[in-house]
Amino acid sequence: MRVAGNMLRDAYLGLLYRWTQAADGRAPLHVELRALLRIALTGVLSWTRTSNAPLRDR
Repeated sequence: MRVAGNMLRDAYLGLLYRWTQAADGRAPLHVELRALLRIALTGVLSWTRTSNAPLRDR
């Protein structure tokens, strides 16, 4: 799951950077983060249920 952890960290840092650079009127950070996590974790959970990868690589 190291790949998933790296992906979540990179997504968070990218979101944080974009959020700090956005003009006024941006959504609160916690709203943006919740949406990001919903998308990312849905994909991760879907992959682990359907993947043919060995358990040690998940």
